[in-house]
Amino acid sequence: MQTAPKLDIAMLEVKSKAAEIPTVKAFATKTLPMLHSHKKMADKIEKKVD
Repeated sequence: MQTAPKLDIAMLEVKSKAAEIPTVKAFATKTLPMLHSHKKMADKIEKKVD
């Protein structure tokens, strides 16, 4: 898997817990489950292709 998506997830995990701006914290918290889902799907596809 590419490094960028992993970094995106890591960044949003930090922001969902420690962001000082409520809208940033809410966005990160709302977006994380979707990113985890997409990563899981990408990992499955990558295993089939490799």
